[in-house]
Amino acid sequence: MHQHHGGGACCDHHHDSNNNAQLTPTTKDIFFAASIGDVGLLKQLIEVEHVDVNSRQGDSNGVTALHWAALKNNLEALKFLCDNGAELDAPNVNEGHTPLMWACIEGHLKIVHYLLEQGADAHKVDLRGYNALHHAVQYNQTIDAHFLITKGLYVDCKDNEGHTPLMWAAYMDHDDAIRYLLSQGSDVNVADNGGLTALHWAALKGKTKAAKALLDDGHANSCIRDKEGESPSAMALRKGFVKLAKMLKQRETSTVPRWSEKQLSVLWFCVSFIGFLYIFTLLSQFPSFLGGLFIVLVSIYVARYSLANLWLDVSHRNPLWVGVIASSYSLSVFAYLTVTIQYTGSYVVETVLFLLLNVVFVPLYIKLALSDPGYIDTSQNEWKLFVSALEHDQPLPQFCLTCMVRKPIRAKHCRSCHKCIARFDHHCGWINNCVGEKNHLPFLACLILVLINHIMFARFCIIALGSLPDAPAGLFPLSYSIPFYFQASPLVFLLVCFHLSNVGWESWLLFGLLKGIRDNITTNELLNGHRYDYLQHSVTGAFYNPFNRGNFISNLKDLITPSVDWHHLYHLPSRNNNNQHLLC
Repeated sequence: MHQHHGGGACCDHHHDSNNNAQLTPTTKDIFFAASIGDVGLLKQLIEVEHVDVNSRQGDSNGVTALHWAALKNNLEALKFLCDNGAELDAPNVNEGHTPLMWACIEGHLKIVHYLLEQGADAHKVDLRGYNALHHAVQYNQTIDAHFLITKGLYVDCKDNEGHTPLMWAAYMDHDDAIRYLLSQGSDVNVADNGGLTALHWAALKGKTKAAKALLDDGHANSCIRDKEGESPSAMALRKGFVKLAKMLKQRETSTVPRWSEKQLSVLWFCVSFIGFLYIFTLLSQFPSFLGGLFIVLVSIYVARYSLANLWLDVSHRNPLWVGVIASSYSLSVFAYLTVTIQYTGSYVVETVLFLLLNVVFVPLYIKLALSDPGYIDTSQNEWKLFVSALEHDQPLPQFCLTCMVRKPIRAKHCRSCHKCIARFDHHCGWINNCVGEKNHLPFLACLILVLINHIMFARFCIIALGSLPDAPAGLFPLSYSIPFYFQASPLVFLLVCFHLSNVGWESWLLFGLLKGIRDNITTNELLNGHRYDYLQHSVTGAFYNPFNRGNFISNLKDLITPSVDWHHLYHLPSRNNNNQHLLC
C-alpha cells in the first residue's frame, strides 16, 4: 500500500471470507452443521460425540464452527456454540479474522450484536490491522459501522498502514459511507503512513463519486501532498483519470470562497432563467436559424465548462429546471399578450378556459415546489428502537442513518432533499421537490393542467401564425411554410415547437404515472423493485405486489384516501401466498 507509486492500494490484500472459505459437507462435520444452522447436529457432535467446539481440524481455512455460524447468519447455532464454550475472538489462520469480523463483512447485525453482548472484542485486529469497523466499511455495511461506533470504536481508527475507515470508503467508492463517517466527525485530511489522505485514495483509483462526497464536506484540503510530493490532482492525472484530475485541480487552485448551497441555487435558477431567454432571443433575432443554433450550442458548451465547478449534483436540490419553467412561462405570457391574443380574441370560450386553467396552474405549481411531499418525522432519535429490536430478536426495521429514523415501507431517503419521504414516488427536477404520499395527487393534477396548457397555447399560436398576411393555406410543403412562419413571427414559431415537444415527453410521463396508479405501485418501486423484499414473493422470489387492489378504481381510491398510515407502516401483514392483495 505504501508503495503507491508502483500501483499498490490499500485494498490490495483485502479479501472476502466467502472467496476463500470452502466446505466439504459431511454428516458429522461441525463446520457444516454450523454453516447450515443445524442445532440438533451440533448438539449431537458436541454433547454426545465430544467434538471440540473450537476445533479447526478438517477446515482448510483454519476457522472454527463459530466463524461459519457468523458467516451464514445462523443465530441459534451461534448461541448454542457460545453456550458451549466457543472462543469468541478466535482468529482464523489465514488472515486472523474473528467471527465478529466475518459477521461485519456480511452485514449480519444481529450476529454482531449478540457477539458483542457475549464479550467479543470489537477492537481486536487481524493480521493487517483491520478491526471490525474497517471490515464493515470496506463492504459498505453502514448500519453495522454505526452500531460499532456507538459501541466505542474510534471513527478514525487505523490499520497497520495507517488507513482509516474513511480512506477505505474512498477507495471502494462508497459515497454514502463517506457522508456517514464525515457526519460522525471523521477527519477528512488525516494521512496514512505514506502521507495519503482519503482524497488521495479516491484520486488514485479514479473514484469520482467518492471524491465529490469528500469535497462536498467543505473541509477537504486538496492541496495536501503525500510523502512523494504528489497532490490528489497530480495522482489522478498520472493514473489517467483526466476529468477527475481536472475537477481536483480546479478545487486546488480556486481562490474563490466556497459558495453555499443557497447561493448556488440562486445562481443556477438565474443561469437557466436568463439562459432560456437568451436562447429564444438569439434564435428569433439571428438572420440564420442554423447560425443562431450554432452560437447557442457554443454558448452552452462554454457555460457548462466555465461553471462546472459550481454545479449542484444529485446530492443537492438544483432549481435549474424550475428556472427553465419560469423563463418559458414568462416568455409565453409575453408572446400571448403581444401577438397571439389579437388573432384569437374571437375564440371566447377557449380563451376563458385557457385563462382559468392558468389561474389554477400557477398557484398549484408554486405549492408543489414548496410543499411537504411526506417527510418522515425526525424529531425523535429512533436508534434506541433499532437496538431494542436487536436485543429482543425482533425483525429489524429499515433504518436511515442520515435522518436517524426507522424507514416505513415504501419510504425512501432522497439524496437531493436530504430527507426520507413516505410512499416515495420520485424526485422531480421540474418542481425541485419530491413526489410522495402528500403531493402525489396534486402532482398528477398539475401535470394534466400543464399538458392541456401546452396544447391550448400551441393551438392559439398556430391560429395566430395561420392568420398572418400571406400565410400559406396549409402546412405543406414544409420547405415553404416553415421558413415563412419563422421569418414572419420567429418567437411564436419557436414557442410552438417548444410547447409541442413538451407535449410528447409529458404525455409519456403522465402515462407512466397512470400506469403506476392502476397497479398501485410507485415509480421508485417500478425502477428498483428488486431491492425491496416486500415486492418479492416469499416462496418463488418473483415480483410480488401486495398493494394492488385489483383494479384502477380501487387503487385510485387508495391513493386518495389511504387505507394505511404510510408514515408508520414498518411491516406488511402476514403474507398469504394464495392472495396477492393483502391490504384489501
